[in-house]
Amino acid sequence: MQSIHVLAALTIMASFATSRAQNAPQTDEAAPRAICLSSNKDFHKRNPSVALPLLISELKPVARGHYLTGEHPYAVWCIRALRAITRKDFTASTNAKLTHEEKRWLRLDNQNHVVFFGTWMSRDSLWVAPVDAQVKIIAQWREWFKKEGQNQKFVYDDDFDHWYF
Repeated sequence: MQSIHVLAALTIMASFATSRAQNAPQTDEAAPRAICLSSNKDFHKRNPSVALPLLISELKPVARGHYLTGEHPYAVWCIRALRAITRKDFTASTNAKLTHEEKRWLRLDNQNHVVFFGTWMSRDSLWVAPVDAQVKIIAQWREWFKKEGQNQKFVYDDDFDHWYF
């Protein structure tokens, strides 16, 4: 079942990458490698309309689980950067059985929705959602971009607590 979700995500990513390349905004500044990392925050601020589709195209499902400081998956950094640029976040339902810690840190609600990742702030420790929820959240980011992303009013959120956690 998990391979079906990953296959669906790869299909979505391929179609998104093709449309992104055709409609990408232009800038004189070259996009940095590893666009999602916080070290590229200044590029995100200066070129949000260029960074946004690049960040979304980098979203890929990662292994569900608990990650410690220094091990945060690249996709988590992509979500963090997207939240800083857009002030948006998405949730999705999961069919997976969650541990007690996952329920707490992924902010399970009464509709069985979770966030992509949740962080225990004082430990810089995070939990990543099950793949089925990740795939749905990635699809929501892509759908939002297709419908509203071109008209987004960018106000970069520098508040560390808003984007990191």
